[in-house]
Amino acid sequence: MSTAQQRRPTRLQLRRLYCERAHFDHELVPAESLGSRRPHGGYHTSITTAVLVSAEEPTRFSTRLGIEISPSARDDQPYRVEVAYVGDWEVDEGVDEDAADRLAKSECASILMPYLRQTVAD
Repeated sequence: MSTAQQRRPTRLQLRRLYCERAHFDHELVPAESLGSRRPHGGYHTSITTAVLVSAEEPTRFSTRLGIEISPSARDDQPYRVEVAYVGDWEVDEGVDEDAADRLAKSECASILMPYLRQTVAD
């Protein structure tokens, strides 16, 4: 086997990307009552990732990246944001399980992050 064949990079293809959830929850509080105060307790942020591998097609898998942002103390700011993106991916056949697992758990989530960040920012 030649060196070029041994070092062939793993091809990762994004087959589908979609926003699974984009939710903004707020209480009806008059803006004047909030003024310009900031939350005293800060924010609670929870980021989650999940990977689902297809049993029928081991070269295909899905990665879900989600975030929930809420104030630490509910009365400081009356809102909560939840956003989740899912990417359906495919890797070349013959890729070892460790390489596919690394891609699914780190690289794929990194690729989804700008989409999630933009939705939160909007």
